[in-house]
Amino acid sequence: MYNNGLYLIALSKYTNLYLFCEPPGKDCEDTQTYFVSDNRTTNPSSVVAYDEVNRPVVLPAAGPNGPTGFTIVKFGAFKPANTTAEALAEATPYPFFMMFFFKVNGLIVGQTLNFFAVRLAQPTHRVPKTGIQSD
Repeated sequence: MYNNGLYLIALSKYTNLYLFCEPPGKDCEDTQTYFVSDNRTTNPSSVVAYDEVNRPVVLPAAGPNGPTGFTIVKFGAFKPANTTAEALAEATPYPFFMMFFFKVNGLIVGQTLNFFAVRLAQPTHRVPKTGIQSD
């Protein structure tokens, strides 16, 4: 993830990926929410709770020529600032939104980023979040 704004931003613990199931040929109402987790998370073995006070994910401000780099952001917690991993229920494509909450200049701001698509790397039942890869 990178920031092309003039000010650095710090992610809020409420930043999440909201996935919903969309298998071909059938109706699926399964939804999953993956909250931001600490960058030390190594799913599926451990989810490290995100600490927005002591270890926030900070996206540096852009320079005069644009973004100064990127930051890897990990998701996987079942609830905000939690160590319980969320899992996918079905091996199928999952379109999702990113609910992006962050602090900039002392204010909490929210933004919804539109559709992305992900799928399971291997079709297994209740695969932890790291079974997801971008298409």
